[in-house]
Amino acid sequence: MFKNGQIGKIDGKDKEPSLSARLRRVHDEWKSLSDQELEEFVLGIQAIASSDEIIPVMARTEGGKKVYVSVRRERDPRLRADAIRVHGRDCMACGFNFEKFYGDIGKDFIEVHHVVPLSKSGRTKTSPKTDLIVLCANCHRIVHKQRDICLSLNELKSHIGRQ
Repeated sequence: MFKNGQIGKIDGKDKEPSLSARLRRVHDEWKSLSDQELEEFVLGIQAIASSDEIIPVMARTEGGKKVYVSVRRERDPRLRADAIRVHGRDCMACGFNFEKFYGDIGKDFIEVHHVVPLSKSGRTKTSPKTDLIVLCANCHRIVHKQRDICLSLNELKSHIGRQ
């Protein structure tokens, strides 16, 4: 990229080549950087080119607002409360208890997981005893890590060596 903001490659007709949306976004972002920021980045890459370190990353702007429309499944908060009454507040996969670990700030905290995700079952009768389990936040995230696959409690336990 040159000081005037051109990309540095000109096609046979002395015109700037067209860029994909992704490359255009990168070009526009780099165009807004100062010479010093660009120099620091390039020198950083040169300094570690022969080492095993990770290429330095740059700070980026985030926090803008977006409007989006989505569909969420209804959840009955009474079922959550009933599931906690039935199963307690210890993660059913790893045994973690927020109150024991964090003290008062962790009191009454646990996540409730649908054994069969509502996205698959749709509108259905839910039993807190058989259709819901309690999991810590880490275990709950891992259960849902793969987009279209939801691990069972036993599968999750096998990954952490608890059967």
